[in-house]
Amino acid sequence: MKNKEKWKPTIYSVDKCGKLCVTNEFLKNGSEIVLRLQAQVFGPLIEKYANGKLLDLGCGDVPLYGFYKKFVTENICVDWASTLHKNEYLDFECDITKELPFEDASFDTILSTQVLEHIYNPFPLFKECNRILKQGGVFIVSSNMAYWEHEQPNDYLRHTRFFYERIAKENGFMMEEIVPIGDGLCVIADISQKIARFEKMGKMKLLFRLLYIFTKFLFERYNQKMGKYILGQEPLGYCAVLKKI
Repeated sequence: MKNKEKWKPTIYSVDKCGKLCVTNEFLKNGSEIVLRLQAQVFGPLIEKYANGKLLDLGCGDVPLYGFYKKFVTENICVDWASTLHKNEYLDFECDITKELPFEDASFDTILSTQVLEHIYNPFPLFKECNRILKQGGVFIVSSNMAYWEHEQPNDYLRHTRFFYERIAKENGFMMEEIVPIGDGLCVIADISQKIARFEKMGKMKLLFRLLYIFTKFLFERYNQKMGKYILGQEPLGYCAVLKKI
């Protein structure tokens, strides 16, 4: 990664216990429950699987670097070129939907979080990731399943667990793990929080704020205390770990 000395935390940081958490600034942007749940899922999977030379694919401002740097020996940052704001951390600017500028078996780990929904045709990307991974290397990838349109107009797809299972099988991967990010209650809570944040009418704002608090309480009651989902087939998204075979 270029300019490591200039890197600063953005969405994520590391707490006193060494766990991945969300920075306070980003908890105020209307996606509190989504970001918290992503941190709870991404952290343990990165800690368990990230190793060696890592490719941060679609890295943006490299929000997870502060957490994963202690598990890897090197990180290479790749993203689309930006004409508005040059990314000073990028090692390579390229179209990640096409052939990637790396030799076969170059990486131990590929990390790509919340990028896949912005790729209109994801199939060549999985083939390329398999090509550049070493034997036994892992691809940690996440995307949305039930989430509002964002980064318009470059928001194309939503992905189920069956998408991951099939695309892994067809591209030389074995599914190590697939972890849902929340459940249907979290989807309701997220939508309610966004309406409460952006709605201008006072009564509607209060109504959806109360709905957010109630659904968040139910989720914490059933999931965090009882270890189960009420609406498990409707998560916000998934994070999958695919191993090259």
